[in-house]
Amino acid sequence: MQYSLKDEIVNLVQKINRLAMENIKDNAESGNSKFIAKAVDIIMLPEISKYLTESVTLTKLKILTFNNLACILKKVGRYMMGLKAVSFALGMEEELLKGSKEEEKYDIVPTYLNKAAILSDMGKHGKSLEEIRKARAHVERIEREV
Repeated sequence: MQYSLKDEIVNLVQKINRLAMENIKDNAESGNSKFIAKAVDIIMLPEISKYLTESVTLTKLKILTFNNLACILKKVGRYMMGLKAVSFALGMEEELLKGSKEEEKYDIVPTYLNKAAILSDMGKHGKSLEEIRKARAHVERIEREV
């Protein structure tokens, strides 16, 4: 098996995200923000694109990380920051969707629902419902294509 720095970076960021989300389930609030901050630091390094030459890979890592960051911010009551993080992830995901494979077309649905949950917690139930409708419409559109 050949060593790949690209694979190591991807695995590290995925592992950090997994640990952050496991901690949030266990209510370990101090740990999850530190974990996710490390993932954000890694994926936002300007030189990271030298190692992750496939832009889709880096974009997917950013989507994963900012979605998880939004969950953590929601959990600690920082709704506006969470909304910014999930909106950032959603924007990238909508761009990625344009050239995605069939099995990846459902990936955006949890992001819509994550945004809906944050909006609901902010008391913006109408906007939350809009996001849920977007998720549902997206699933229905995919099912019609199949």
